[in-house]
Amino acid sequence: MPLLGQLGPAVFDGVVRVGSGRLRVDDVVDDSVVWIAVPAGDLRVLVHINRAEAEPDRVDIVLPDL
Repeated sequence: MPLLGQLGPAVFDGVVRVGSGRLRVDDVVDDSVVWIAVPAGDLRVLVHINRAEAEPDRVDIVLPDL
């Protein structure tokens, strides 16, 4: 998890509609999957580039309302 101040610019600031009460987050590099229990409905999502890396190959997902 990045330290405060290491988040780079937001590349997505929007809303994801969650219908089932579960949000699936996966990593295509190592095929890991995490299910997060969330309230059904609209969920604000911010996606940031991790500026702590010289050439970032991943992003940080922020769910500010959880």
